[in-house]
Amino acid sequence: MSGVFFAAAVLVAPWLFLIANACLFKGKHKMKSAILCSIFVYSLILLGAHVEGIKMDQELQVFDLNKDGVFSLDEQNAELQAAMERYSSDTGLAMAPITGFFLTVIYVSLIYWFWLVWSKLWFYLRLRASNKSFKTDA
Repeated sequence: MSGVFFAAAVLVAPWLFLIANACLFKGKHKMKSAILCSIFVYSLILLGAHVEGIKMDQELQVFDLNKDGVFSLDEQNAELQAAMERYSSDTGLAMAPITGFFLTVIYVSLIYWFWLVWSKLWFYLRLRASNKSFKTDA
């Protein structure tokens, strides 16, 4: 459930930063907003990876019956082996700082580029429509 929350927050955050920039600063601080948004999205990715790591650790600790931090022979079973396999084969958590950085830069850049193109196009279409109405009035 927390993974869905973090994914939704990462997807929505750049749009919220853009809307806040447009409403509060009239769109004048796009670069500062993009940098702050990138830092925020990257932090969300790292926090989500940390939470997933904690959940995996807790899943493994269920099998540690005597709570000594070591899995003795009497604690090992097929379920523990499967959980340990999931834990050890999950390289995504270890690579989250690196891949998260590149994905953040690419994703936020694309969103801000899309916003820039859309706002220029919208301005052009509004200007064109107002020129047409001005010419027909004269």
